[in-house]
Amino acid sequence: PYLAGGELSLADATVFPTMIFVVHALPKFEDVASDPRAILGPKLGRWYEWIRANDEAFKRVYDEVKGGLTAWDERGRWD
Repeated sequence: PYLAGGELSLADATVFPTMIFVVHALPKFEDVASDPRAILGPKLGRWYEWIRANDEAFKRVYDEVKGGLTAWDERGRWD
């Protein structure tokens, strides 16, 4: 279920925060749905949803990054 095979690796830890940003920001600039699978494609989207739901550390990373992106939204970062 991981990006580079059957075990968690640096690939997962490196790509995941970037995908949070992509899923959050891309719909602001492109005509795409907010659904991760629509934005990332079926395989990467499935990985993104799975790791976020099944790994506590990745849940914490998601909350931290998403919180920062939400704060940017509130301060008009994308305007």
